[in-house]
Amino acid sequence: MKKKILSLAVAAGLAGAVAGTAQAGMHINDKGLGEALIFPFYSAENGNMTNIHIVNTTNLTKAVKVRFIEGMNSEEVLDFNLYLSPEDHWSGSIYLDQTGAREGSENAVLVTTDNSCTVPMLGKARGLTSAQKTNYGVSDADVDGWTVPAVANYAESEAVVNGGGAIVRRQPFTNFQYVNNGDSTRMDRTREGYIEIIEMGTLDPDFGFGDDAEHNANGMPNDCGALVSAWATAPAGAWAQNALEEVSGNTGGLYGYASVINVEDGTSFGVDAVAIDSMTDGLTVLHAAPGTILPSLAQAEVTSTVFDGSVATDTTFSAGIDAVSSLFMVNTLSHDFVVDPSLNASTDWVITMPTKRFYVENGDNPFTATWSEASKACEPVSMTHWDREEAFIAAPNIDAGFSPMPDVDTTSPDANLCTEVSIIDFAGQNGLKSSDRITYGFTPDYETGWARLSFRGADLNDPTQVGADASNPYGNRTLSGVGLTFQGLPAVGFAVQKVTNDGVREGVVMNYGSASVLKSTTDNIAQ
Repeated sequence: MKKKILSLAVAAGLAGAVAGTAQAGMHINDKGLGEALIFPFYSAENGNMTNIHIVNTTNLTKAVKVRFIEGMNSEEVLDFNLYLSPEDHWSGSIYLDQTGAREGSENAVLVTTDNSCTVPMLGKARGLTSAQKTNYGVSDADVDGWTVPAVANYAESEAVVNGGGAIVRRQPFTNFQYVNNGDSTRMDRTREGYIEIIEMGTLDPDFGFGDDAEHNANGMPNDCGALVSAWATAPAGAWAQNALEEVSGNTGGLYGYASVINVEDGTSFGVDAVAIDSMTDGLTVLHAAPGTILPSLAQAEVTSTVFDGSVATDTTFSAGIDAVSSLFMVNTLSHDFVVDPSLNASTDWVITMPTKRFYVENGDNPFTATWSEASKACEPVSMTHWDREEAFIAAPNIDAGFSPMPDVDTTSPDANLCTEVSIIDFAGQNGLKSSDRITYGFTPDYETGWARLSFRGADLNDPTQVGADASNPYGNRTLSGVGLTFQGLPAVGFAVQKVTNDGVREGVVMNYGSASVLKSTTDNIAQ
């Protein structure tokens, strides 16, 4: 364990710049720049659309994996390689795809007019063979992209061309990863989830593939086709043979943010992506083919650095995914709620566990459940809340717990979160318009106040569910390395509040939405 005692004057600055020190491990960069980004939520459900933005602030070309992950069980629904030229910005929008073949089962679709190179080329990536489509029960409209209009750099015989204007590329999300896992296989699962961005390496913008990704005076990359050909398998392209060719280690400098818009409601809120910096040693190259599960957060460095006031502590683990999880480990999450009927107010908490999928297949710590079709991988939690004058409702209290329960086989006397993305809907208002697949209701005793969700086993009605007792208050919810033992669960999220004001003037209704990061506490033990 290494402890770095800092003056208060420099502690805050080091939290965002610690990558410059020799001993620093992987860390959350509170300045928002990093090698990996976690967007906690996207939605194309019930009139929502989500705009996402990814920016390369450096003077190098970046190879970046973009991965969309559905919210029930963290199954990948779309991924591609994105090649960002220096100071490049890529953006896209996630909509409900109304062109699908099955009524009520439309999937989400990514739509972009951005010209930055992707492999496969968005809007051109063919989904499956005819036989595979029959086997999966999907149609061309479900899985195949299209582009309007085509241009020489992206032209393909199957493109749809409607003449002039911007190039619009549409790429539907798919259910390939979960179609055979026994869980719900419907396309509507693709409508909600979170987004993972991982830097795979850097390229020289003045040479070879880096120059191909560079934008010319017309705002178009020099040759996206060369990057696609490099990944071709028949005949094998340069990257298909050696993914490291012309690619150097990561340097960070990525940032991202998303905004969720509901046009019918007239509301919008924005959320920054969480930035993980120093994910690699700066020499390791993670460049991998599109359409694979690589790169992965599990390939991260095994040492993490966490900050507690003026103290930065390094902890080394046996596995990179444990180091990533340690950055998100919390024992409580707290925030305000407002459900005042006179304001038509709603509050929803979005809680995402971005590493849960790496643990629940085998029920590994810090998670306590093993995934199965019947029971999913539910984690019991407790909820306590207060009004704004310190009135207090003690938890745990199953009568004030989450409702309705998910469709799972559980006899737990506590409220449970069973999905990778969980929406806690206060008082049944569902201002976020989330689906019942990932939504859990909580009915507070007050119209305004604040609440605290606890992952501490001793706070449950039945602590033995997580192996906790008086001498071991967290039970199996621990993650130990050389440095610290982290207690709780790896989670990140934000609260969304919406209100309506119809008193501005006659006939005018004003809707407002805002988002704020959930406040967290940690309870880590030095080794």
